[in-house]
Amino acid sequence: MYINVELLFLLRSHMSLLKPLFQPH
Repeated sequence: MYINVELLFLLRSHMSLLKPLFQPH
């Protein structure tokens, strides 16, 4: 299975940005 590193990085970036919304401090 081919994994696009750029897409993976972008996804990880979005996840890190969304994480605070799901887990408020």
